[in-house]
Amino acid sequence: MRPWHLHILLSLLVSSLPGYALASDLSIPNLHGWVDFRAAYTTADREWLDGGFSKTRYGDGSGAGSDAELAEASLEWTPTLSAAWSAHVHVQATPDQGVAVGPVEAFVTYRMLPRDGWRLSARAGRYFPAVSLEHDGPGWGVTRTLTPSAINSWIGEEVAITGIEARAGKAFGDHRLDFGLGGFGFNDTSGTLLGYRGWALHDIKTMIGGSFQIPDDETRRVALPHQAERTRPFQELDDRVGVTATVRWRYADLLTVLASYYDNRADPTELRDGQYGWETRFGNLGAKYEVTEDTEVIVQAMYGETAMGWRARGTGPRMIESDFYSAFLLASHRPSENLVLSARADYFATSDAGFIVISDDEDGWAGTLSARYQISDNLETGLEALYVDSNGGNDPTTAGRVEDLQLQLMLRVGF
Repeated sequence: MRPWHLHILLSLLVSSLPGYALASDLSIPNLHGWVDFRAAYTTADREWLDGGFSKTRYGDGSGAGSDAELAEASLEWTPTLSAAWSAHVHVQATPDQGVAVGPVEAFVTYRMLPRDGWRLSARAGRYFPAVSLEHDGPGWGVTRTLTPSAINSWIGEEVAITGIEARAGKAFGDHRLDFGLGGFGFNDTSGTLLGYRGWALHDIKTMIGGSFQIPDDETRRVALPHQAERTRPFQELDDRVGVTATVRWRYADLLTVLASYYDNRADPTELRDGQYGWETRFGNLGAKYEVTEDTEVIVQAMYGETAMGWRARGTGPRMIESDFYSAFLLASHRPSENLVLSARADYFATSDAGFIVISDDEDGWAGTLSARYQISDNLETGLEALYVDSNGGNDPTTAGRVEDLQLQLMLRVGF
């Protein structure tokens, strides 16, 4: 099935909804939103969102400094269309994506009545694949820290997909198994930022129509003169359908294990409007364990590979080939109902084997300490310290060594 066929099928799914469903529950209670303000102090140099090589969200290019901004304004609408149909729409305004406002996720879900204990469902539209156990808040947001792990930061920036996914799940006593299988398109440039910049830690979520500045590197410009200066993660280049697969196991309320696979099946020789195809695939494994009623631990690991361009002498390595891997351990504790304290350790690395040398192998780690406090139903504050240390990588001005310290203060107002 070609990706433009996916668009036709999505249209048919929406048009197949019964007429009365569109008026069944589209009321204000299904609509909520939030505004997220941030004040930050950072030692990072020029931020990656502005074409730099820093590993954190903030950095003004002049060394240590402070910043304050509206980090995100979001509306999330979750109407129940009928007994079987529901929808999810998240629209966001955030800086540095080339567009001021746009949808992050927009999909419809169909749930069948249980059959022999099996619960069957399907969703279609634009969504993040089931990879992260950190993102359990509104708007695919994190609830324990301000900044997600390196793994899930990358998912947020480059791995939102447009497709169709079928799910099946069944309970066996205290155990529950869920399976998912999907096809998608419009994600052929996934891997661009990993290839040119390496890993980063931030809470940016790409919007439909959004784009990101590629790091400012003269070597890359000379070697790849046709590459546009901004990468567009929401892009279809070759009419191939990618695949996702997930398996989730839950044991009571104590343990969740999630295994997932992603392959965009992109043609790495495709070039259109300054956007190269990146053939990207990865496997992911995560687990969340409830140590006590107030304490939990999340672990996650990912291994993947991405490649772009033609092969050397027809059979050798491609222009850019990179293996990437990362893992983290996150511990969270709630000393009170409104306060959550968290600590996370990340490891991340890339291994470059392409015949165009635009980066060295990257090897780095990050440490995060965070506190979030719910002041009232509509007001939350948070404080976070994030330190990142990376060796190798792409930055020609620092001989590949990046050390970033970022302190953030958050104030979130909901409505």
